[in-house]
Amino acid sequence: MMGASIALALVLLIGTLGYYLLGHGRWDVLDCLYMTLVTVTTLGLESLPGFERTVGARLFTMVLLVMGIGTFLYFVSSLTAMILEGDLQHAFRRKRMQKDIDALKDHVIVCGVGQTGRKVVEEMLHSRVGFVAIDLIEENVAFRECCPPDERYPFIVGDATDDDILAQAGVARARALVTALTDDKDNLYVVITARQANPTMRIVARAIGDRAPDKLRKAGASAVISTNQLGGLRLANEVLRPHVTEFLEESLRAKGIDLLIEEVRIPNGSPLIGHTLAEAKLRNHTGALVLAMRNSSTREWLYSPGPDAQLMDGTLLIVLLERAGLETLRAGVANGFAKSIRGTTGSAN
Repeated sequence: MMGASIALALVLLIGTLGYYLLGHGRWDVLDCLYMTLVTVTTLGLESLPGFERTVGARLFTMVLLVMGIGTFLYFVSSLTAMILEGDLQHAFRRKRMQKDIDALKDHVIVCGVGQTGRKVVEEMLHSRVGFVAIDLIEENVAFRECCPPDERYPFIVGDATDDDILAQAGVARARALVTALTDDKDNLYVVITARQANPTMRIVARAIGDRAPDKLRKAGASAVISTNQLGGLRLANEVLRPHVTEFLEESLRAKGIDLLIEEVRIPNGSPLIGHTLAEAKLRNHTGALVLAMRNSSTREWLYSPGPDAQLMDGTLLIVLLERAGLETLRAGVANGFAKSIRGTTGSAN
């Protein structure tokens, strides 16, 4: 396209200058440019005053026609190809991305990629979780600051409150949805639509107004995050307990250190069911330190559990461990560790 544009500009310059010199200045530059354009485009609407009596004008016009028509057609074809290729590439890219979305299962849907939603997307990328982002503005969902070429994620440009858009994102197959739109009414509508489409999924909603949290919970949100309340608590904690806040943030985001605070659930059929923490030897196998646990039946948290704490079906563990041991821990609680469980010796947790 650049070459075609330069060639056309050169032909127009030569034609304008040629007519100006042939007319010895009696035709102004604008008239000469106009004559060049109607000649190159083969319109031939009119000629310059006294054109027929000007020596060499017809010969120059014939040469300009031969040069200009080919150059103009080259420019038009290049422009058309650029437009068509852009549209086709965009269509193919959207089709390929929709195919990737259709293949997702147990993924997360992020509705709204503004200042809040962008942080959610960054964390999903950091945690290597399958997800789909939705936003009205393509520049928001296609931001590149945190996404190297090998970490492009699927997104949909559209209104998250539209039922069809949520269906395209695979809401019926998703395990969780985060709605971080800038209006409480829109977040409420997304929660209602998502809950109807998928009664079992976890829905986390952003709340802005003071009355929004209760309404969002009644609509079906599993958890509601009030940005004002959360911001206020964070400010207070930075004053009252700054080192605790720093430790928790670095542990959760794993920046600067290789430690994570994660949650791991004991699945149905796990070899660890019925054993105590001492017998499970989680710390021996993975280096995980159990900070708290909650049995699915009582729903009560047991903080800093002792070695005699028993693991049951569905027990939720909150653990502090290095990132490298996370997958080993999850595989171990599901299928058992390489070494069989025996005795009650070893680390308590």
